[in-house]
Amino acid sequence: MEYYTARFGEERIRAMFPNLTRVGREEGIDFSYGGHIGNTFDSHRLIWKAREEGGSDLQDQVVESLFKAYFEEEKSMGDW
Repeated sequence: MEYYTARFGEERIRAMFPNLTRVGREEGIDFSYGGHIGNTFDSHRLIWKAREEGGSDLQDQVVESLFKAYFEEEKSMGDW
């Protein structure tokens, strides 16, 4: 949460997060904002490799897994 506050300011966060949470829930995403924010370069490489190895279906599965881990479970992409 500190990262978002530093980047956008507390007032903007108070206005932004309730809307993000609402829209996320409508789409089946239970956003959590307390995780580590870091470099996602390797995640993007993994997504690219999944498509090369298994096509769009595997790529979609990898993206869904990464998004759930990052946005809902507060897992660091550097830990994968």
